[in-house]
Amino acid sequence: MVPRINAETLDVQGRVGTLEVCKGATLLISEGDALDMRTSQVLGAFIQGRDIDLNGTQQQLYERFRDKYQNQVE
Repeated sequence: MVPRINAETLDVQGRVGTLEVCKGATLLISEGDALDMRTSQVLGAFIQGRDIDLNGTQQQLYERFRDKYQNQVE
């Protein structure tokens, strides 16, 4: 079992550790199990409260070739 280290232990509870106004937050929104790459579909991500654009190179390539090869994989 991995030991859990909380914000209080690290003495950063004034900035992180709970969902409150003016605290930094890293949040991942997914459909399916976020830790299972077969079932997870990440819908959004926020790092330090900033919305992260998930439409990167890998997503663009996936969309580009998805329709081309969709009927060939069975």
